[in-house]
Amino acid sequence: MPGSTADELLASVHGLSPEDAQQIAEQIDECRGLLAAGTGMDTVQQHLKDQGVSVFRAVLITTRPLGNHPRRLQTARELVECSPAHTPDTALNRPRHPTAHNCAAPHRNPVQGAPTPGPAQPDAHLRVDWAES
Repeated sequence: MPGSTADELLASVHGLSPEDAQQIAEQIDECRGLLAAGTGMDTVQQHLKDQGVSVFRAVLITTRPLGNHPRRLQTARELVECSPAHTPDTALNRPRHPTAHNCAAPHRNPVQGAPTPGPAQPDAHLRVDWAES
C-alpha cells in the first residue's frame, strides 16, 4: 500500500504506477536519510546514478528534500545536472538542459551541442504537475 509520499507522487506525476510511486518514495526517504546523516548532495546524486535512476527521476527525487524552496524545480535540476555523477561523458546520452550553464565548475558543464538521445527515455511517458508536487 502506498504511503503519503507515494500518494503525493501518484497525484502529481501522471502516468506513474503505484509500484513506481512506492519505489520513488523509498528513494526519497533514503536520500533524506543520507542528507540528514551529513552526506553531501553530490554523493546522493552518485548514489541515485549507481542505482540506475534516470535524470528525470533524480530531479523528481531531489525536489522533495528541498521542501518549499521557492525555486525547487530549477534548483533540483541544477543539482542533478551539475553533479559530478553527470559529467560531460554522460551528458552525451541526454538532451542539453537550459540551466546546465549554471553549473559552478567548468568540468561539470555538459558538452556544447550534445546530440539528442537516440533511444526513448525511460520516463518519457510521465508528466509532472509541478504545481501539485
